[in-house]
Amino acid sequence: MSEVSLATNRIEEELKKTNPSKKKILNYLYDLQLYDFEFLNLIGETYKLNPLFFMRILYSNIWKKMGKLLGKGGRNRAGRYIVENYCLRGGEQILYEYEGAIKKKRPLQKPTLKISVSMGVVFITNHRIIAQGKLAVEELLQARSAPTTIGGGTSGSERHKERKTAKEYLSETSDLCFGYAFPIKPLSNLKRSGKKLSYNLVGGRITLTAKKEQIDKIFHILEQFQ
Repeated sequence: MSEVSLATNRIEEELKKTNPSKKKILNYLYDLQLYDFEFLNLIGETYKLNPLFFMRILYSNIWKKMGKLLGKGGRNRAGRYIVENYCLRGGEQILYEYEGAIKKKRPLQKPTLKISVSMGVVFITNHRIIAQGKLAVEELLQARSAPTTIGGGTSGSERHKERKTAKEYLSETSDLCFGYAFPIKPLSNLKRSGKKLSYNLVGGRITLTAKKEQIDKIFHILEQFQ
């Protein structure tokens, strides 16, 4: 049995437990020191075993690790490889790829959750938008409480709770994939201004940030989903 197969089996057994160990799984991934496609395939197979656990518990650590091992450009190429080989559904294809950020805000009449994914790469497919990068909570307003914002006196435990809430919200309201998924249809009120583009969905408002020439291309792609 190869090292990759052995690691995959160990990870699978760990994920079957009631409370899988994040530390053990990451050790199984990193101890092999596979810095090529075998490493990427091992990550992809781990994702497939339990996508929900992967995105809530493992993704942020793995995304940072890939950056250290492969560099920014290498991580972006690796992220595309994993999406193309492990995440795309039947008939789904990547239409455009760019470095930038995406933000989603739920309607104000409900508890407001304003989240963003930045410092990474964004893929637009014919079904959705997939953003790989750093997840952040910009504002979290629970019912009967005042807004809280990351930084400015917010404690570490509060920041952890807010990031956890954001991960749970994203995984409950979007298609799981290697990265955070955002819907693109049916969209309405599509607008662009400078380096930003935004549109409305039933679940809130999406804002994309990129270079101006890229925003123009993204606008023409998203027009078809109105």
